[in-house]
Amino acid sequence: MYYGGLPQGDPAAGYGITGFVSASPGTAAPGVVVTLVALPSDETIGSVQTDTMGKYIFYPVQPGSYQVKVGSFTLPATVTASHVRLDVDLSAKGKEYMRCD
Repeated sequence: MYYGGLPQGDPAAGYGITGFVSASPGTAAPGVVVTLVALPSDETIGSVQTDTMGKYIFYPVQPGSYQVKVGSFTLPATVTASHVRLDVDLSAKGKEYMRCD
């Protein structure tokens, strides 16, 4: 599984939340703002922009519950003992499109 070159996750070092944002299926969406929010506090952990390939990465992330916000999408992400991958298709017209591996 591709996690953007992240090292093996562990409780001390943290884990990663990564993904691919597409403008349409398979077409990268560069420069899109992706925001990570901790739950239940609703604290914004940080925001990043997708790279030229449409990829984003949050690292290190401690185990817990989060929301990943991309455009009009808000996706749940639970980090337990491994990295999390969430892919988003912005053309999904209001339906969540995500892949968690």
